[in-house]
Amino acid sequence: FYNFLHNALQSAQKGGVTVDVAVRDAVVTVSIQNPVLKKAPHGNGFGIGFHIARTIIEAHYGQVTLDNRREEFRTLITLPQADYHGG
Repeated sequence: FYNFLHNALQSAQKGGVTVDVAVRDAVVTVSIQNPVLKKAPHGNGFGIGFHIARTIIEAHYGQVTLDNRREEFRTLITLPQADYHGG
């Protein structure tokens, strides 16, 4: 989640970033919302962090969805809740 949050904070302008976390039906959902989206300054990384983070999420049966409706950018991450009871 760090990469997604870091990217959101880098691109945030006035209004900041909103992060919501919910657990429902054994699924963890993290929503990161930016009121305004702008690109990070040139030379600020290699641009592969999103791909790596998405690959890790998907390897754990999760999903990353990007949404930019209504003048707001949202990253939605869903992951199945871990089973710590060995089931």
